[in-house]
Formats: sequence, structure tokens, C-alpha cells
Amino acid sequence: MKKLYFIILLLMSSASYAQETDLTWLNQNAISLTSYQSKLKQDLTGIEILMLGEASHGTKEFYLEKNKLIKYLVSNDGYTQIGFEHLDTEFKKINDYIQSNKNGDLDLAMKGLMAYRTQEFVELFEWLKHYNMMNPSKKVSVFGFHKEEFYDPFTRDQLMTDEVVKVKNASKAKVILWAHNIHTA
Repeated sequence: MKKLYFIILLLMSSASYAQETDLTWLNQNAISLTSYQSKLKQDLTGIEILMLGEASHGTKEFYLEKNKLIKYLVSNDGYTQIGFEHLDTEFKKINDYIQSNKNGDLDLAMKGLMAYRTQEFVELFEWLKHYNMMNPSKKVSVFGFHKEEFYDPFTRDQLMTDEVVKVKNASKAKVILWAHNIHTA
């Protein structure tokens, strides 16, 4: 029994050491969310495709931070294509909405967005529409890089990647991708 306690104690101490090491690294490398823009600009120099992952779809906090990043990157770093891990046909409706100078019906355009049908997305799309109206020479487009026929889980990520490459090659623009971490890998 003493050996078992010793092994448990040993395992706990190594786990504690690992956590302490991780915490030390985090404290040395963390950047405040209120002042990350200058670091971001430096780190993204020369990056043409930026993937913004998330551990789960529908998490408000992820959406809020991604919205801040997208607004910053569009306004300050020339990103003009934003791809979403969702059906291309659904995002065509959203793109039509943000490209138009008319009011349109965003709620109707977002009807099929499922996990992306949130207040955070409404705010992002409204911001993109306003940005496009104020910057007609450098409009932003959104697109879905998933297609209905991408049902095979063994080929889906490659097919989605191929769609992003098509958009990148056709537009010659800087691209932001919004997807689950699994797909960004």
C-alpha cells in the first residue's frame, strides 16, 4: 500500500510541475487582449491565409473575440475574403446581403446558418455591410467552403481546403478562415 501512495504522490508532483511549467510559459508569453494588435500585425506579416479556430461551434466568447480580430484585420491589414466552415450556398446569401447597398433581409439570409445564427454573427455581418458601403474600392466578401457533397469525413477536409485555394487563387486576396480546430489542423 505504501508503494501505491508513493506512486500516486510521484504522479501528482510531476503533474503539478508540468502545470507550473505551463503556467510560467503562459505568464511569460501572454499578451493582453486589450493590446494585442501591434503584436498581431507583427506576427501576421506576409500571412495570406489566416485560420481562426474554435474548440466548439456556438461558444459566444469565441465568436466575440473572432469578431474583434476580423474587424481589426479587415480595417488594418487588408483582409478581404472571409471563409466559413459552412455550406457555400448559405454563405452566398450572406455575401449578397453584405455586398448590396440596399437594406435587404439579414434574418432571412441567415435562416440556414444553424450554429452561426447568433447575435454575434448578425453584428459581424452588419459591420461588414457597413464597411463595404464606406469602402467600395476594397469590399469584403464572405464565402462558405463546405459543399453539400462533402459528406465523406475522410475527404471532407481536403475538399474544403481545395475550395479555399480556389477562392484564394481567383481573388488574389488575403483570406481569413473561421472553422472548428479539427478542420484548421
